Order: sequence, then C-alpha cells, then structure tokens
Amino acid sequence: MDDVDLGTTMADHYRSHALEGVKVRLRSEAERPPSTGICQECGEDIETARLTAVPTTPLCGDCAALEEEAKKRQSRCGPAYGQRNYR
Repeated sequence: MDDVDLGTTMADHYRSHALEGVKVRLRSEAERPPSTGICQECGEDIETARLTAVPTTPLCGDCAALEEEAKKRQSRCGPAYGQRNYR
C-alpha cells in the first residue's frame, strides 16, 4: 500500500467514525420527548426560534450559553476551576 492509498484509507476511516457519532447523537435526540417550552434551569419560556430549531431542547438560549461556557471552562482547566472551598 503506498502513501496515497494509506491516506485515502485513513480519511475514509475518520469520515466513517465522524458520521457514526452524528448518527448516535441524532438517534438520541429523536428519542428525547419534545420540550415543554419551559427552561429546566431558570423556569423562563424557551424562545420560539430555539424551539423551532431544536424542539427537544430543555434550556433557553441564555442557560444553554451558560452551560456551554461552563463546559468549555471545565475542559480547559478541570472540574475545580472557578469553584471555591467555603469550609
């Protein structure tokens, strides 16, 4: 197998793996019941545009953005970042 064949094989493998991940996420999203329209975090109404785009979303746009930022911060700095010990 030459370098071109190896590169093509590897690209096919990575593409297949990425598509499988998308399929799994879509399947789990399809199995989730539709949203009630109320944010599970803050109790406010979820924006109509957000519900139209992602009917199963449990969070309003603001809470989803806060959750995403927290995930980014945790992945960069570990779970203890930003947490204080109040003992």
